[in-house]
Amino acid sequence: MKKQVKNFVLTFLCPAVTLVILVLLCLNPAGCRSTVEGVDLIDGDYSVPKIKSFCVASANCVTIDFSRNVTVSDVYVFKKNDGESVSRICSAEYENDSKTAMLRFADSTVTGETYVAEGTVRDEKGNTLTFSIPFLGYNDNMARVILSEVRNCYGFASVNKVKVHKGEYVELYVLEDGNLSGIEISSASDGSKTKYVIPACDEKKGDYVTVHMRKGNTKKVVEDGMISELDSNLLLSTHVDSSSSRDLWSENLDAVFPDNDVVYVRNSQDSSIIDAVIFGKSSLKSWNSACERYLQKIWDAGIWQGGFDAGNIVCADYVTATAASRSYSRINVEQIQTDYDKGLYLSGEPFPNSRDTWIVTNKVTPGGANSKSVYTK
Repeated sequence: MKKQVKNFVLTFLCPAVTLVILVLLCLNPAGCRSTVEGVDLIDGDYSVPKIKSFCVASANCVTIDFSRNVTVSDVYVFKKNDGESVSRICSAEYENDSKTAMLRFADSTVTGETYVAEGTVRDEKGNTLTFSIPFLGYNDNMARVILSEVRNCYGFASVNKVKVHKGEYVELYVLEDGNLSGIEISSASDGSKTKYVIPACDEKKGDYVTVHMRKGNTKKVVEDGMISELDSNLLLSTHVDSSSSRDLWSENLDAVFPDNDVVYVRNSQDSSIIDAVIFGKSSLKSWNSACERYLQKIWDAGIWQGGFDAGNIVCADYVTATAASRSYSRINVEQIQTDYDKGLYLSGEPFPNSRDTWIVTNKVTPGGANSKSVYTK
């Protein structure tokens, strides 16, 4: 048997292997090498410019900050719903070594209407970026608002022996007349995923607005009466969580506002933070990176007085899914209004806002004056 194997190797296998080696040497006479003939590798930067920020500066101007100096071309603005072109830019001005482009439109946008700006930018090396950015028409009469109440839990309640949804909401209080268009509600943990941008609604000083941050946890949970009140009829929303004031309902179905979070109100036109509330468990040791970024912005703006550790934020231990009758309520809303009317905050001073100005109440009051009843275990 061994003799037969040896004869097979000498007679057939060795000649075959030798032939393959000879063929390979003919195809690549220089032996093994990695250089590809005719291809030159050129050093250079082939990355495209990046958009760092977008700001609606006026009714006919937006500004875009880029990561490098650019030239803008072929920019159009059109209504998002029907694609109707509003105008091609009539001018593009540059600042900050051409890293900031100011695009001026021939026609003005309308407050509350949704538009899209599309165009192309090119850097000095020829790299191009095509962008498409939705935005709301400029609101030149934005209402002055503060956070008044927040419920960050999701649960159910029994109403007439029927199980009904009780969801997360944010209540705003209006300090000064104006329009709500472009005011955005979100949280550091949730980001843009579940943010809600308020549509055009006129409000008066002293009004309350309740933004319900989701309609349920599945499409099957969405119940009757969850209707956004976008005009003067404030009786459309008839759900058990509705109020006698304006109710707005997000289409979101995902959970919002975890136990340790920063809920904020922002001007979506320039991304400035208007107000915020910070809450967390007493066991909180550290914040996640997303929260840390917003905590820094809030600190820089002076919006929250005090630190951000567990001892200086609103305690979230007792607002849970089984306690949907509790919320975080601001107890100095009336005092802020009085001081605002006296002109104390007209030059941009931050409002009193700290752990001491919020309580956990055992009586939720969406759309109305906050309860001063403190929950005690």
